[in-house]
Amino acid sequence: MQGRKRTRDDPSSYPEKHNHERGRDESKRKRKKKKGEAPRAEATAPVEGGEEACRPAAKTSLSSLPVELIHEIHLYAKNPALTIVNRGFHAIFASCPPRYRAKYLLACWHEDYCYGFEPYPVRDPAPPHMPREQTDKRPRPELRWNSRFLPVLPTADFPHPLARSFQRSADHFVLDYCMRFPICDVRVLDAAEDLIRHRDEFGNIRLTTGLWRRRQDQRLYSFDQLASIGAVEEERPGTGQRLIWTIPDHLSCNELPKRLFQGLALPTTGPTDDTSALSMLDPMLVRHLKAFGPGPYPPPSKLMLLLSLFAQHVSTTAESTLSTLQLVNSFEGLPLVKAVFAQSLFLTNFLLALGAEPSRKSNLALYVAIRAGWIEGLRSMVERDEAKIESWKSALDAIHLWFLEKEGFGGQRRVCNDDEPVEACTTQTSNAIPDESRATSNMGTSTSASSNSNKKRRRLLDRARLEEKMIFEAVRYEKWDVANWIQGKGIVPDIVTIRLVEAKLADGRGPPSASASAPSSTSRPRSKPSSMSVSLGRDDSKHTKPRPKTSASPS
Repeated sequence: MQGRKRTRDDPSSYPEKHNHERGRDESKRKRKKKKGEAPRAEATAPVEGGEEACRPAAKTSLSSLPVELIHEIHLYAKNPALTIVNRGFHAIFASCPPRYRAKYLLACWHEDYCYGFEPYPVRDPAPPHMPREQTDKRPRPELRWNSRFLPVLPTADFPHPLARSFQRSADHFVLDYCMRFPICDVRVLDAAEDLIRHRDEFGNIRLTTGLWRRRQDQRLYSFDQLASIGAVEEERPGTGQRLIWTIPDHLSCNELPKRLFQGLALPTTGPTDDTSALSMLDPMLVRHLKAFGPGPYPPPSKLMLLLSLFAQHVSTTAESTLSTLQLVNSFEGLPLVKAVFAQSLFLTNFLLALGAEPSRKSNLALYVAIRAGWIEGLRSMVERDEAKIESWKSALDAIHLWFLEKEGFGGQRRVCNDDEPVEACTTQTSNAIPDESRATSNMGTSTSASSNSNKKRRRLLDRARLEEKMIFEAVRYEKWDVANWIQGKGIVPDIVTIRLVEAKLADGRGPPSASASAPSSTSRPRSKPSSMSVSLGRDDSKHTKPRPKTSASPS
């Protein structure tokens, strides 16, 4: 069979040469384009619509989408790298509203801790020998609300076969998770709390945190019926009416985020008491904050978040309850250690007023203050002053009241008669509060402060116990004022500390009083022993030679 005759014009006969020629034509076309020559237009079939119909369609990119659609894509993707793709995306997400940020944080938390279990009524597998009649009579778990995902923290009011496993796995509350990220401030936290109250996915959290209450009839009332309001009743004498003061109820928090204390540092240049961070706050709030002492202060955003946590998300701020102690002593007392490291007297006193314990983590906060030579903060952490405690409590009450007035609940009340139920009360507005003895900051003048000043101060126990190792650390870092103060608290140095003091005296690095001449060994000192002899742990009067007894001469 005779094959087809190959010709030179047949491209299949010389594929390599044809490819080479095609590459040569492309190179010529590129050179003409560089010289400015118009490329040869390709013949196209006529299309209806004229030249506009012949133009290629514009490419649709992610940047050309509307902002709302970009937000939805980011909300479903939950990828933090999308916000830094380019400058345009960074500007879009930097100016997003607080409610969208709250939605993003809640979506991330739901993916990390809820695991996407679909809720449906499930029975435990019945034994094969159990008859069908007994199988149908077994209790069947029920879902109290329609939800796409299974809420965490199951309780007796929300039975589920996986209750124990969920309690072990979902040990982080939703607000604690949201506050870990820098995008969460006071406005984002309020928006997240509002979403939790009104979404079915978080119904069980509302129940376990107190946003769903039980009344005297032992029935559950939802958030809409209670309006998340706690009532404080007050009877009017002689009128037969009750004043019910409304107080907002918030979700509880269990730990402080570490990022609130990461930026704290003692300023190397400039004054330590820098009040520039307080210039953006309300002057009335600043007045109450200054009751805790000078700075350095945290940034305004972190400071407001810290104040709102203790003023709104714990049961009370005047008394150190269990929830407050758990919050202020997060991560084994890390907030107090960071405050002492920055030598912020304001933050140290603020945490101490809320119940911070300096003895956490083997007295780490005390050792940080000793090594830094910060005797003012060390004295504040160890000693208890009744006058300071009262002033701190009044300042905390004033801060709590400031947040109540900011939310608009400080002046709401309902007047009820004795024969009327609480739900039938009429709402009135007032600028007063039920307690006439309103707590104010110690920065202002009050009659109670002057009356308490005449009383005798009580001797209160110290917050922490000092150790012999603390005076050794003070001598090791040559903090002689701290060493003398610790010794004045009744701590006796051991032999290792005494030898360390003698070695520093020999090197000329002893305390400032060591430059004075030592008392002679033949004369008894009449004055009180010097601080150097006390730091050595001995008394010179015991080491002097006794005088020889002389017989009385006869008269």
